[in-house]
Amino acid sequence: MFEHKLFEVKINEHGGGGVVMSDRTIAIEEACLPAELWDVWERENREGFPEIWRQTLPDFDGVRLAEMDRYGIELAILSLTVPGPQFVADVDLAEEMARDGNNALAAAVARRPDRYAAFATLSMHDVDSACAEFERAVRELGMCGVLLNNFQVAGADRKQAVYYDDRRFDPFWDLAQQLEAPVYLHPGRTMRMPDFEAAVWLDDAAWGFAIHTGFHALRIITSGVFDRFPGAQLVLGHNGEHIVYDIWRIDNRIAHRARGCPMKKTVRQYFRANVHVTTSGQFSDPGLRHAISEIGADRIMFAIDYPYEDNEAGASWFASTPITDEERAAIGRDNAIELFKLGGRLQPALS
Repeated sequence: MFEHKLFEVKINEHGGGGVVMSDRTIAIEEACLPAELWDVWERENREGFPEIWRQTLPDFDGVRLAEMDRYGIELAILSLTVPGPQFVADVDLAEEMARDGNNALAAAVARRPDRYAAFATLSMHDVDSACAEFERAVRELGMCGVLLNNFQVAGADRKQAVYYDDRRFDPFWDLAQQLEAPVYLHPGRTMRMPDFEAAVWLDDAAWGFAIHTGFHALRIITSGVFDRFPGAQLVLGHNGEHIVYDIWRIDNRIAHRARGCPMKKTVRQYFRANVHVTTSGQFSDPGLRHAISEIGADRIMFAIDYPYEDNEAGASWFASTPITDEERAAIGRDNAIELFKLGGRLQPALS
């Protein structure tokens, strides 16, 4: 176990209310896009990238690193931003994006292994190809898990959704268990439902992402994946994509009317054994306290969701949120070190 000092909120040298850390954190849902991947990623992104993200996503040595220093983020686990291979229906292109993306991201991490680690990306069209790239990314490139942008889009019209609770993906979950490499299920581009057309402001991160990602996660959890592969680990961002708030009701209603649900435990039990959540984009005191009470501080990890969320906002909130020192140490650093096996690459925490 690592020893920690408390966080301190001070006026920094830049003026205003900044955060100067006397401790260090690990942030585990931080998006990027190496410059050599930009053209193909933007071509597959129907909405394009705003100018600010053109500056922040390819940046590894400038503002990103300076803000990590300023706000006490010792290490960021990077992932390639959406859309990634999950939104590419062409099988060959999706697999090429995964290989090239993993190579580029691994090269970026290799330049600063003291500050960055990375999640692999995969095309999930073909389970054998996905497993081969998963194993290469972990064993050869040194990545600490895989991040998937929700379901795999398929079909010429990109309207088919492939979910990973399907038994064809059993070799994938078996490999995740063997590699001891967590699977981060992250929101991706949603298939817009008609209801959102009348309230488009609720689509994407406001509400739509959680609907789609939470539903997919519950399919995985309730389908028996973790009964077959009890060592596999799933990570959900944004305080659990709403599931943690509804966990009692989900279990209660399935218990009353199972309708063939194959899981052998309760959703709560899987969250305490196979599922982890992060604070990405959910800088809420009551939300964090509720998650701790439902699933325990040992299943929660710090994340910001940079550059889509602000480093100062996330770090300031976590420094001052009313939790115990032990909970702050576990959520801010220790849980990530244990789950992603980061101890060998980090300096001991400040004493």
